[in-house]
Amino acid sequence: MALQDYAPGAAAVPVDGIGKVTVMKQRVDFGARPLAAADTAKLIEIKAGWDVKKVWTKIITPEGEADTFDLGDSADADNWDNDVPANAAAGTVASSTEGTDTYATNGGKYYAADDYILLTPSAQLSALVMDVAIEVVIPF
Repeated sequence: MALQDYAPGAAAVPVDGIGKVTVMKQRVDFGARPLAAADTAKLIEIKAGWDVKKVWTKIITPEGEADTFDLGDSADADNWDNDVPANAAAGTVASSTEGTDTYATNGGKYYAADDYILLTPSAQLSALVMDVAIEVVIPF
């Protein structure tokens, strides 16, 4: 399994974002750069000291097949969201949910070391376009 980097670059927060709740978002286009079923995609870089509270996805262009994907990190592949439908209608929003997804149930996850929000597909993704957003508290 290869780790494919879809993250836009080094994560940075303006100095006025420290000590506040921040939402970070990026668009991922698997139509422009397909992801093989055996691979994992880095979506958003997480820096040490960040407390991520929630992860959302919004479908822009559906995959066209009844595929799903999981959202997690290096510790667990699906602790942010499990079995998200890649073929949901455009505009469909999914998010980590308390009682269903471990990190949401625990109130989020504090990252002591750098990491990424990772996507693991159930099958190749070759048409899906989606937005990924995270709610993060940067306490220091």
